[in-house]
Amino acid sequence: MRWNIADYRPGGSQSVNAGTNYHEILASSCLGGIWSVNAKNIPSGVVYVPCAIQISGSKSTINATIVAEGSIKLNGSGIIFGRGLPGVPAFLTAAIGENALRVDGSDIQIRGTVQALGGHARITGAKGIYRCGIIAKTIEISGAKNSVVVDDACSSQ
Repeated sequence: MRWNIADYRPGGSQSVNAGTNYHEILASSCLGGIWSVNAKNIPSGVVYVPCAIQISGSKSTINATIVAEGSIKLNGSGIIFGRGLPGVPAFLTAAIGENALRVDGSDIQIRGTVQALGGHARITGAKGIYRCGIIAKTIEISGAKNSVVVDDACSSQ
Protein backbone atom coordinates (compact mmCIF):
# COMPACT_ATOMS: atom_id res chain seq x y z
CA MET A 1 0.00 0.00 0.00
CA ARG A 2 1.23 3.49 -0.85
CA TRP A 3 -0.10 6.84 0.29
CA ASN A 4 -0.44 10.13 -1.56
CA ILE A 5 1.08 13.09 0.30
CA ALA A 6 -1.49 15.43 -1.30
CA ASP A 7 -4.26 13.64 0.62
CA TYR A 8 -2.64 14.79 3.87
CA ARG A 9 -2.07 18.41 2.92
CA PRO A 10 -4.52 20.97 4.32
CA GLY A 11 -7.89 20.38 2.65
CA GLY A 12 -6.89 16.92 1.40
CA SER A 13 -9.12 13.90 2.00
CA GLN A 14 -7.06 12.54 4.91
CA SER A 15 -6.83 15.94 6.59
CA VAL A 16 -10.62 16.27 6.39
CA ASN A 17 -11.13 12.69 7.65
CA ALA A 18 -8.86 13.36 10.64
CA GLY A 19 -11.03 16.29 11.76
CA THR A 20 -9.85 17.67 15.10
CA ASN A 21 -7.03 15.09 15.12
CA TYR A 22 -5.38 16.95 12.21
CA HIS A 23 -2.53 19.27 13.16
CA GLU A 24 -0.94 21.57 10.59
CA ILE A 25 2.45 22.89 11.64
CA LEU A 26 2.77 26.46 10.41
CA ALA A 27 5.57 27.32 7.99
CA SER A 28 6.72 29.98 10.48
CA SER A 29 7.65 27.11 12.85
CA CYS A 30 10.19 25.83 10.30
CA LEU A 31 13.44 27.57 11.20
CA GLY A 32 15.94 27.22 8.37
CA GLY A 33 13.50 24.89 6.63
CA ILE A 34 13.35 22.47 9.60
CA TRP A 35 10.78 21.95 12.35
CA SER A 36 12.82 20.73 15.32
CA VAL A 37 10.70 19.08 17.99
CA ASN A 38 11.07 16.90 21.04
CA ALA A 39 9.15 13.65 20.57
CA LYS A 40 7.03 14.24 23.67
CA ASN A 41 5.72 17.52 22.18
CA ILE A 42 4.22 15.96 19.04
CA PRO A 43 0.42 15.94 19.15
CA SER A 44 -1.59 12.76 18.60
CA GLY A 45 -3.31 12.24 15.26
CA VAL A 46 -2.16 13.36 11.82
CA VAL A 47 0.62 15.95 11.85
CA TYR A 48 1.36 17.77 8.59
CA VAL A 49 4.76 19.49 8.37
CA PRO A 50 5.36 21.87 5.43
CA CYS A 51 9.15 21.48 5.69
CA ALA A 52 11.72 19.00 6.99
CA ILE A 53 11.32 17.65 10.52
CA GLN A 54 13.92 16.74 13.10
CA ILE A 55 12.59 14.72 16.07
CA SER A 56 14.68 13.96 19.15
CA GLY A 57 13.94 12.48 22.53
CA SER A 58 13.79 9.35 24.59
CA LYS A 59 11.30 7.15 26.40
CA SER A 60 8.25 8.60 24.66
CA THR A 61 5.16 7.23 22.96
CA ILE A 62 3.87 9.30 20.07
CA ASN A 63 0.47 8.32 18.64
CA ALA A 64 0.81 10.21 15.38
CA THR A 65 1.21 9.92 11.65
CA ILE A 66 3.86 12.40 10.49
CA VAL A 67 3.53 13.74 6.95
CA ALA A 68 6.41 15.96 5.87
CA GLU A 69 7.14 17.85 2.67
CA GLY A 70 10.85 17.64 3.55
CA SER A 71 13.06 15.00 5.09
CA ILE A 72 12.27 13.23 8.36
CA LYS A 73 14.99 12.59 10.95
CA LEU A 74 14.33 10.77 14.22
CA ASN A 75 17.09 10.47 16.79
CA GLY A 76 16.59 8.97 20.23
CA SER A 77 16.03 5.87 22.30
CA GLY A 78 13.06 4.08 23.75
CA ILE A 79 10.62 5.83 21.41
CA ILE A 80 7.38 4.20 20.25
CA PHE A 81 6.02 6.01 17.23
CA GLY A 82 2.85 5.63 15.18
CA ARG A 83 -0.83 5.19 15.80
CA GLY A 84 -0.70 1.40 15.63
CA LEU A 85 -3.91 1.15 13.62
CA PRO A 86 -4.24 -1.30 10.71
CA GLY A 87 -3.49 0.37 7.38
CA VAL A 88 -2.36 3.66 8.96
CA PRO A 89 1.17 4.89 8.12
CA ALA A 90 3.65 6.24 10.66
CA PHE A 91 5.89 8.44 8.48
CA LEU A 92 5.31 9.84 4.99
CA THR A 93 7.82 12.12 3.33
CA ALA A 94 7.85 13.86 -0.03
CA ALA A 95 11.64 14.35 0.21
CA ILE A 96 13.78 13.16 -2.68
CA GLY A 97 17.31 11.79 -2.53
CA GLU A 98 19.76 10.94 0.21
CA ASN A 99 18.48 10.87 3.80
CA ALA A 100 14.85 11.50 2.88
CA LEU A 101 14.15 9.50 6.02
CA ARG A 102 16.71 8.82 8.72
CA VAL A 103 16.22 7.00 12.03
CA ASP A 104 19.12 6.80 14.50
CA GLY A 105 18.85 5.28 17.93
CA SER A 106 18.12 2.23 20.00
CA ASP A 107 14.92 0.55 21.11
CA ILE A 108 12.83 2.50 18.61
CA GLN A 109 9.51 1.00 17.57
CA ILE A 110 7.68 2.35 14.54
CA ARG A 111 4.03 1.18 14.40
CA GLY A 112 2.97 1.79 10.82
CA THR A 113 4.50 1.92 7.38
CA VAL A 114 7.40 4.26 6.71
CA GLN A 115 7.22 5.79 3.19
CA ALA A 116 9.90 7.76 1.32
CA LEU A 117 9.01 6.98 -2.29
CA GLY A 118 11.50 9.34 -3.90
CA GLY A 119 14.35 8.96 -1.48
CA HIS A 120 16.71 6.96 0.63
CA ALA A 121 15.61 5.56 3.99
CA ARG A 122 18.51 5.02 6.37
CA ILE A 123 18.03 3.28 9.71
CA THR A 124 20.87 2.81 12.17
CA GLY A 125 20.85 1.61 15.74
CA ALA A 126 20.02 -1.42 17.80
CA LYS A 127 16.88 -3.32 18.76
CA GLY A 128 14.53 -1.38 16.50
CA ILE A 129 11.18 -2.77 15.39
CA TYR A 130 9.72 -1.37 12.17
CA ARG A 131 6.19 -2.72 11.98
CA CYS A 132 4.34 -2.69 8.65
CA GLY A 133 7.38 -2.17 6.46
CA ILE A 134 9.45 0.48 4.77
CA ILE A 135 8.74 1.79 1.26
CA ALA A 136 11.52 3.85 -0.30
CA LYS A 137 13.60 4.22 -3.43
CA THR A 138 16.49 2.67 -1.49
CA ILE A 139 16.65 1.30 2.05
CA GLU A 140 19.66 0.84 4.30
CA ILE A 141 19.39 -0.78 7.74
CA SER A 142 22.41 -1.24 9.98
CA GLY A 143 22.89 -2.20 13.60
CA ALA A 144 22.15 -5.16 15.83
CA LYS A 145 18.79 -6.86 16.34
CA ASN A 146 16.67 -4.61 14.10
CA SER A 147 13.59 -6.16 12.55
CA VAL A 148 11.01 -5.24 9.95
CA VAL A 149 7.68 -6.98 10.57
CA VAL A 150 4.76 -7.08 8.13
CA ASP A 151 1.71 -9.18 8.99
CA ASP A 152 -2.10 -9.15 8.89
CA ALA A 153 -2.22 -6.45 11.60
CA CYS A 154 -0.74 -4.02 9.04
CA SER A 155 -3.63 -4.22 6.59
CA SER A 156 -6.88 -2.31 6.88
CA GLN A 157 -8.69 -4.99 4.87
